[in-house]
Amino acid sequence: MVSGEQNEEPGEESSEATGSKNMSTRPCCPGGVGSSGSSLAPVIATAIAMSDKPMATAIPPAPVDAPARKAESTSAAPTVVTPTPVIPRYVAAASPARTPVRTPGAIPSGSESQIGLSLRLDTTEIVAYEPIHAAVILRNSSDKPVTVRVIFSIGLKFEKAYQGKPFVKCAEGSMSNWSLHMDEQLPPGATKVASNELLFFSREKGRDPEKPLIFNEPGEYKIRVRLNIRAGNLVSNIVKVTVKKLAPEDALAAELFTNRRAMPMISRGAGSDEGEAILRQLLTEYPQSSYADHAHFALGRYYNLQAYRKVVGAVAASLESFQSYSKVSDRIPALRLRALMRQAKLICDSAEVREIADIPKLVKELKDRADTAKAIGLQARATELREKLEALSESELKK
Repeated sequence: MVSGEQNEEPGEESSEATGSKNMSTRPCCPGGVGSSGSSLAPVIATAIAMSDKPMATAIPPAPVDAPARKAESTSAAPTVVTPTPVIPRYVAAASPARTPVRTPGAIPSGSESQIGLSLRLDTTEIVAYEPIHAAVILRNSSDKPVTVRVIFSIGLKFEKAYQGKPFVKCAEGSMSNWSLHMDEQLPPGATKVASNELLFFSREKGRDPEKPLIFNEPGEYKIRVRLNIRAGNLVSNIVKVTVKKLAPEDALAAELFTNRRAMPMISRGAGSDEGEAILRQLLTEYPQSSYADHAHFALGRYYNLQAYRKVVGAVAASLESFQSYSKVSDRIPALRLRALMRQAKLICDSAEVREIADIPKLVKELKDRADTAKAIGLQARATELREKLEALSESELKK
């Protein structure tokens, strides 16, 4: 029996190990998306607005002075009772100080003042509706250890600027509806991949409900991320993304790719029989479309969900997952690397997968993609998996 898959990417919560085939367990976006038929339909997003008014502080009423004592002698002057000044029962607390904004080159005060924030994307050229993996990376540029504490679903915000327009918030951290927490000490000069996110569903205020995805239109986008920590609001570098017009085949495939049953599977952490059927249809009818690799990757993740493994069996699920990941092409090198890393994890966990895998070939490909792994912050994990495969290969040869 093989356990559920653990994600190979640092900072990413494990959805395969605990995910459900039912989309309602952990939906990818609030309320569901679109209609089951055509391109894009409305997304219902509900936000709870919290008042920013300061909370009042209760002050007990002042005690009333006791009556004056009688004079010890009749000759003493009479005692005069002075009324107690009236004190309001409630006074407003002082307004909190504004959080300083840290832009590149500006250093806020505090223990985290030397923490830098950078953003790396798997690719900077896509077609409309495609998702992009994003690595959020922290670096301690000081000569002392620094502890960083943050809840990403609260403190991590992605912003986009389309065709020269001002930046607007397009997504939050932990976009799969669970919170990522970080409470970690970074050594001097250390770099840490704090989170791996997927830029796909938009949270842009006032966006067109018929177009719920971040990259809906062809054109030039700028992407950056903000992270709110104790020392201030860190702002990352800006990454430019070019979104190309849809080719005829992509336009037809997009009808399936943006189906409300398929999109949660593309995002992460949710799956359904209907979504699987739609992605299989996409791969059958449009195998050369720009969305095919994302469909293969999503199916590989879906087949390793615990709920699916319980239905078909752990061995069969692992084999299906491995085969799906193997079909991800090199169109986006970083996505191919992520698929290879998940294949490596399956090999390490399943003897049955090892029987069908070409381990030396996988080891070589991981070596050849060392630069890609470094570029997206996955070098350490990719190296760890490659070394495990090499050890397994040597062990098999000894037998």
